[in-house]
Amino acid sequence: MCAEAIEYVLQVIGGDLQYNTERNRALTPQQQLLTALNWLGNGARYHGVADKHGLHKSTVQRCVQNVCQKIVTKLFPEEIRWRTGEASLPQQFMAVAGFPRVSGCIDGSLILIDNPKLNDKAYVNRNGDHSINPGSTHDSRVMKRSLFTQWDQNHWRPVPGALLLGDSDYPLLSWLMTPVVQAGANAVGSQRYLRRHKTTRRLIECAFGQVKLKFQCLNYFRRKPEVASEIILARVTLHSIQKRLGSEEWELDADNGINESDGEEDDDVPPETVQGKDVHSSLVRMFAAE
Repeated sequence: MCAEAIEYVLQVIGGDLQYNTERNRALTPQQQLLTALNWLGNGARYHGVADKHGLHKSTVQRCVQNVCQKIVTKLFPEEIRWRTGEASLPQQFMAVAGFPRVSGCIDGSLILIDNPKLNDKAYVNRNGDHSINPGSTHDSRVMKRSLFTQWDQNHWRPVPGALLLGDSDYPLLSWLMTPVVQAGANAVGSQRYLRRHKTTRRLIECAFGQVKLKFQCLNYFRRKPEVASEIILARVTLHSIQKRLGSEEWELDADNGINESDGEEDDDVPPETVQGKDVHSSLVRMFAAE
């Protein structure tokens, strides 16, 4: 992470990391943060980071746990959210491939973990490995249990008419566009729709690739699922801060994007709607008329 991002995080959570003790070797908030970042960045075992910094591995573990807890509590709600009324967001997505009204892309990503001692079968994914939920859960079911209520039932949007883009694992809804093929008279418009949809939606795959390439701990966790989940939230929060305050630019080729679609059907997902088909058709007609 860049110095500006580290300084910002330290400013927000540093007071909560301060030890109220008279011990002369207690780690400062800065030392705790940098130790945690070291582990998050290389994904090594705790003793590897401990040996490098002359610490006990239990100290490294406490640093990671304390820092991640404070990040999730104080920074996650502010960093990982849509900002209502942010009119520039659809314009930014529009600049990628010319797909209008987009305010985000949706997908899932597998993060491997050790075999949990409790309910281990619940964490077995489609490849037979253990991973953080939704290991074997269909992407669209996860969507239904998370943002579906906010977007579909409460009709909330970050900006009026906002759309999300998802792959074929998701249903076609009035606010969620998927790669549906429309043949016949609108074949040209359908081709343009698919091309622009694919190029724009690829941003979410690249985002997963960026996070996992930069923060190697996300490639495999040797922690309990609940601890791993908190670390994941902290890690994406730090990534957001780095992107916002840092100067580095990421350019990923198509092969670096992570496409983890399983392509399987799931009965517990919302079906496509007439409204979704209508929005899709209107976009196809608009692209055909260009």
